[in-house]
Amino acid sequence: MTGHEPPINVIDMRQKLIDNEMREISVGDNLNNRYPVTLPYKTFNHTADLGVEICGPDHNQLFINAGITLFDLISGSGDIEENTDLPVAVEGSGYEDLMVSWLRELLYLHQVKGYLLSTFIIHRLDESLLRATVKGERFDARRHELLREIKAVTYHQLKIEQGQAGWTARLVFDI
Repeated sequence: MTGHEPPINVIDMRQKLIDNEMREISVGDNLNNRYPVTLPYKTFNHTADLGVEICGPDHNQLFINAGITLFDLISGSGDIEENTDLPVAVEGSGYEDLMVSWLRELLYLHQVKGYLLSTFIIHRLDESLLRATVKGERFDARRHELLREIKAVTYHQLKIEQGQAGWTARLVFDI
């Protein structure tokens, strides 16, 4: 670390992406009507899978927004309490590989450990390592709704780009 890294980025789903230019959700199952918030992604058509394009003003926020996107697609932006902090560390060979590793680890925490996550705190992010703390709670059928099952994060059509408006990731989930 050089000492010139941006401060730790913290975002809570209840304070979604204030001051960021984000794209609105566009999904055929009326999620926008049920949860009218501006989200950091849009979906695109992909046969038997779900494609998303995620954006953020910098690479830290892009990875945070990817976590938000994953859990918004799984359970919407409903009431997820932050009563558990979980450390996450993943490695990769570039931002694209790191994105898949990050989302696969978050998906593991959901599928195997039963967590719904709402807050993603990036402590370190470079092209080969991501260290973070994620916050959330275990799924409770009395309070939470599962909107869809995401089976896997794929490398299909994976692309991360930095542009004038910020960073964009395009990826496909197996549903």
